[in-house]
Amino acid sequence: MRYSITLIIIALIGLISSIMALRDYSSVKPMCEIGKTWNCKAVYHIPQAKVLGIHLSHAALIYFTILLFITLLYTFLGRPGILLVISILSIGGSILVPYLVYLEAKVAHAFCLYCTIMHAAIVSSAILSTYLYVSKLGGV
Repeated sequence: MRYSITLIIIALIGLISSIMALRDYSSVKPMCEIGKTWNCKAVYHIPQAKVLGIHLSHAALIYFTILLFITLLYTFLGRPGILLVISILSIGGSILVPYLVYLEAKVAHAFCLYCTIMHAAIVSSAILSTYLYVSKLGGV
């Protein structure tokens, strides 16, 4: 149960960060400008920030909402198949993280604090959910 709570907290951290990023992206004066290196506005406005016309801040909100919903389902139902879905979703997100960090570093020449928190949440969720799923398979 404590691992389920940890997964919920990770999903909530990601969701809150995605809400803050979307709010910041939509704002005239973004809050996330901490000098040249930490400048979310620079990250938000690179061409690669949109995929099929959808800004990544919107996609992150959808992703973390789904992740939280599925994590809550697992917490209440406890079915390993649901945990597998969380793991697959999180691993899928984790595969994108290095590319997103590359875009921040090499294209935007700045990092987004909210994005970094979301990246950490995605990778943490992938590690924990995969560990839990494999542990359940092995009877640990």
